[in-house]
Amino acid sequence: MGVGRGAAAALLGVAALAAAGGALVVGHGAGPAAAEAARAGDEIRAALAAATTASRHDLEAEATAAAAVPQLGNALAQKMDAFTLQDLFATEDWWAPHRARAVVVTTPAGVVVKRNGPAEGLDGPPTKELVAAVQAGDGKPASAIVRAGAAAFLAAAARVEDAAGYTVVLARPIDAHLLADWAEPSHLALTISDGHVALPTGGAPGPARAEALVGREAEVVVDDGGAWLAAAAP
Repeated sequence: MGVGRGAAAALLGVAALAAAGGALVVGHGAGPAAAEAARAGDEIRAALAAATTASRHDLEAEATAAAAVPQLGNALAQKMDAFTLQDLFATEDWWAPHRARAVVVTTPAGVVVKRNGPAEGLDGPPTKELVAAVQAGDGKPASAIVRAGAAAFLAAAARVEDAAGYTVVLARPIDAHLLADWAEPSHLALTISDGHVALPTGGAPGPARAEALVGREAEVVVDDGGAWLAAAAP
């Protein structure tokens, strides 16, 4: 289950347009030209969804497994403090499968403990909306792309059934390797945007200045390398 891009950073897929088609759209053409750009945007979004589905599902499954660890549920039900929880995450065998992940544990009152992530960001508004979606939903996990500090992360949240109101969020950085995994099947240039700046890039060749696409999804952007169309992952 994904969460809308308004609450998180967006994964942008970028495709080159044929010179003639690009010129038509850039020239503010209506009708067929606008329809062609809309069709291309839909194709980009579909390719992004297909390319990222496996990574999202894998991390959602991992968050669900982490939230279901009985020892974690017991510790949270006993309201152990952040120092004790940090020690458990660092030393206990039951947390070993998740030890490398960034983790944030929350309640409606706020963050209980966080580990391995950047100093700021993973407990910010995008994560809060992700948590709210999980707590208000039907018990299924949810995932989103979030910006934390100068980096982008894929984050997944799951409810802790043994401790009412608690949510576990696991996150992995979106690095060059993950972008390459997503780019290969999609055949797109990829970048991450929070609506203000472009973060990591990867995949097929893209425009010379990826930042030119930020905030201009569904528009045709022209640079020295040609005409480009970006669309955000659904």
